[in-house]
Amino acid sequence: MAQHTVLVVEDDASIRSLIAELLDDAGYRVLEADCGKMALSLAREHAPSVALVDYMLPDMSGLDVLERLRGYLKSGMRAAPPAGREVRHGERAGGARVVADDLAGAG
Repeated sequence: MAQHTVLVVEDDASIRSLIAELLDDAGYRVLEADCGKMALSLAREHAPSVALVDYMLPDMSGLDVLERLRGYLKSGMRAAPPAGREVRHGERAGGARVVADDLAGAG
């Protein structure tokens, strides 16, 4: 079975490391980025299966990253919002549209 690659985009190093460690322990290949620019570069080079993207990044919003990542990720990638207060803000800022667009194409 092919190993799936997960791109973790989080500017907080401790959170990013924890997520990466958990995914690695579960058998996934993990790519780590601390900003949107790095995430896009890694996605172009490695075409990950899925991306977990923080909403608030230092150089661009997580929503902008997700929009741009769609062209680099393997087909079938779906975006899902994180949990918490930032989700509510993200939905108001258009996050619900990003997720709805991805899920509409899932069928």
